[in-house]
Amino acid sequence: MHLKRIEALPSALDILRYLYQQPNHEAEVDDICDDLNIGDIRFGKAIRRLVTLGYVQMNAHLVYGLTQNGEKASTELDAYDQAMEGVVQEPERAVRKVYVAAPRTLVAGQPATLQIGFPGDARFTQPVEVVLRMETLNSTLAETEDKIIRLASNQQIVDADLTPDWFDQMRFKLQVFQLAADGEDLHTCGGMYVDLNVVAEGEPGEVVAFSTDLTFDGI
Repeated sequence: MHLKRIEALPSALDILRYLYQQPNHEAEVDDICDDLNIGDIRFGKAIRRLVTLGYVQMNAHLVYGLTQNGEKASTELDAYDQAMEGVVQEPERAVRKVYVAAPRTLVAGQPATLQIGFPGDARFTQPVEVVLRMETLNSTLAETEDKIIRLASNQQIVDADLTPDWFDQMRFKLQVFQLAADGEDLHTCGGMYVDLNVVAEGEPGEVVAFSTDLTFDGI
């Protein structure tokens, strides 16, 4: 089914369905966005894909309609929707480990680097955009903004630089999210936290690794 070329953009499929139901198979942009409850960014990505594939064209100013190929694709999509009505489909998911490597003991006031590692996984033939959200307790992160990475089949390591405060222990928390293909929605993959001892002086302890399983959709 050639619609697989747009199945990663659910909004594109929704636009095809919507236009197929309209008189003359066309509608104004504002009506499409309002009725489907999609924002400008999501609409822009979806409509560009549909125009590029030749399913949709602009018939007038801010009015989009189905092309002949678009009508054919929408007919197939409608038949598929009817066939799948009442059928509960489980989303395809993949479990992949994430590791946090850190010195078992840190030194207060001394910068340290923790490493977040994703082992290779051949199932990730298409990279997915992943958001890493890091927080600490009794420590100061060098960068507090979320990090966005493209996670593919190869091993990937991300550094997290921090400086422990003057407490006996600190906590590092990691949350991982998968960014949807439309660039707007986030799926929670999982996360973990690790508690590390902090000493007033001396050398950092040996490096130890902690791990947990993450769940990714559509792999």
